[in-house]
Amino acid sequence: MNIFNKILIANRGEVAVRIILACKKLHIATVAVYSDADKHSPFVKMADEAVHIGESPAQQSYLNQTKIIQAALTSGADAIHPGFGFLSENPDFAQQCQVANLQFIGPSGDTMILMASKSASKELVESLGLPIIPGLANPPQDVNSLFNTAKQIGFPVLIKASAGGGGMGMRVVNSEDEFVNALSATKHEAISAFGNDHVLVEKYFQKVRHIEVQLLCDQHGNALHCYERECSIQRRRQKVLEEAPAPSISEQLRHDICAASVKIAQAVKYQGLGTVEFMVEEGTDNFYFLEMNTRLQVEHGITEKITGLDLVALQIEIAQGQVLSLAQEDISINGHAIECRLYAEDPMQNFMPSIGQVLHWQPYESAGIRTDSGIETGSHISSYYDPMLAKLISFDKDRNTAIRAMNRHLENSQLLGLTTNQAFLKNILKHPKFLQGNTSTDFIEQNCQTLTEPLGVDDIERVLVVAAVHQAMAQEIGVASHGPSLRNYALEFSGMTYSLTVRHISEWGYEVTLDAQRGAGQKNDEVNGAKKIIEVDVITHSLQKYLHRSVCETLLSINGHSHTYKCALEKNTLHIHSNDLGAQKVAYVSRFSNGNLQTDGAGYHAAMPGRIVDVLVAQGDEVKEGDKLLTMESMKMEHSTFAKSHGVVAQLLVATGDLVNKGDTLIDIQDK
Repeated sequence: MNIFNKILIANRGEVAVRIILACKKLHIATVAVYSDADKHSPFVKMADEAVHIGESPAQQSYLNQTKIIQAALTSGADAIHPGFGFLSENPDFAQQCQVANLQFIGPSGDTMILMASKSASKELVESLGLPIIPGLANPPQDVNSLFNTAKQIGFPVLIKASAGGGGMGMRVVNSEDEFVNALSATKHEAISAFGNDHVLVEKYFQKVRHIEVQLLCDQHGNALHCYERECSIQRRRQKVLEEAPAPSISEQLRHDICAASVKIAQAVKYQGLGTVEFMVEEGTDNFYFLEMNTRLQVEHGITEKITGLDLVALQIEIAQGQVLSLAQEDISINGHAIECRLYAEDPMQNFMPSIGQVLHWQPYESAGIRTDSGIETGSHISSYYDPMLAKLISFDKDRNTAIRAMNRHLENSQLLGLTTNQAFLKNILKHPKFLQGNTSTDFIEQNCQTLTEPLGVDDIERVLVVAAVHQAMAQEIGVASHGPSLRNYALEFSGMTYSLTVRHISEWGYEVTLDAQRGAGQKNDEVNGAKKIIEVDVITHSLQKYLHRSVCETLLSINGHSHTYKCALEKNTLHIHSNDLGAQKVAYVSRFSNGNLQTDGAGYHAAMPGRIVDVLVAQGDEVKEGDKLLTMESMKMEHSTFAKSHGVVAQLLVATGDLVNKGDTLIDIQDK
């Protein structure tokens, strides 16, 4: 049996924090590794020691096997925990650890190779007499053979990269006409992301649920399941919300998929934590093997809540060679847990990544509430890594109570400075289909419009009033002995500019008049709406000043209805949070300028920092409206730029591989 005195964590963010906490529980010292971008991150401060391993891009740091192993040897670590993502399912890295006499906390490289191949793993599962999705697991790779396979299966089909993962390398093909282009695009993405363009073709089911089973297997032949998780709520095949146990499945289905998972683990002599994923046909108990993840899962926390187990601590003990002290009958479901992934992205702008500084972060705390986070107030969120900021978890005796707890978690967790999907998650929780436990993998796609509804007029007015009064208090309107008692403001919110007047009427009282609003490109005299007068009383107000920002908490009564507002000012933008409005931001602008509303019709600018991964046009090319011009990658996601009108490429300012900053001009197109 190996005894670990020190573990190096080859990862970052919230998973590094989670592993550090498990190691503290086991009295094991920890070593963090970090890139330039993560120099001041919480996980670096929490570890017993930390080693710098390179520049911000993952290829130069968290994916650099040589630097990570050298850091482990230099620091005297006994083992390396890869977390999830990065090198966690890299068999070559597991082998390199073994060569360096370091324990890789995970399964063997041979097991990873077998289960990472969607073709090989499907063949294995089929040989065990378990159901797989109709299709060929290892078809010939020429176009004609793949096309004939698709026709035999029947459209729609799914083309899937055999070495894929994380939702990448997959395309749904609805008809024969789409097949060749979809195949080419999938192979191109697969070779770029995984270095392997081998694909398989299988039946695509329109309405399915995504159910996965957590496994716990030691080195002595003991294989246990920790029941299942529901992971059907996804966007671009990336999970957004998970819960355990899965709602609305029969006890027979639960028994069958858990037994199938253990059978698969035993067949490959699995060691460590693992997860087997299944597709379940909606309205039936028909299930099919999808894949096995040979690592710690992002959503392990909800299984921990319903079972009372510390899966990460158990994973480390298994890697030390310890025999599981549990039997299957010792593991039971006690209550219900929900996890929401808090992403730095804007659902109102097609989920565009949000990059910048966290001005204020205060997660909600209460019984049954857990927050796994890798950020803190002052953290800088870059474009180099995925957009997940935190995992919000609720747990209670039953599903309905756990949903109410998660609503409170989402309402009261305060994050200012970045645009997030927090309101989007709240909308999922109140959707009738979610409340009924009736969701499938197309839930977000089918309900996106409902889930991204903007604020109503009354709520917008309240946000504007809070911003105007905040500015009036900061400027001491009506308070200074000779100062004015009235001030006019122009505020921009969600692309519209509004005119407001604030009058100081008592020691802690204001009268706010909403004069008018104008949209992007409108002149001052092109206004909408009539005047509206609102009374505001400041009940309490506290202010904290930091080096580059100030954060205040104010209890305001607006027309007799009071709420608490947390506000953070960043340059000319006020970030506001209340439990019912969520996080909003308002910009203070000049009343006499339209400059902030102008759009550039010819130049195409980067909406975020990132890397150019594909340029599809050249200088002098003619393009028509809707043509794809280029693709950039930010936060591990691709974002394409399309032509806004017919024209000619007058100037191309970027090339494949270039790094760009937000606002950089990428391409200039002149109208024909």
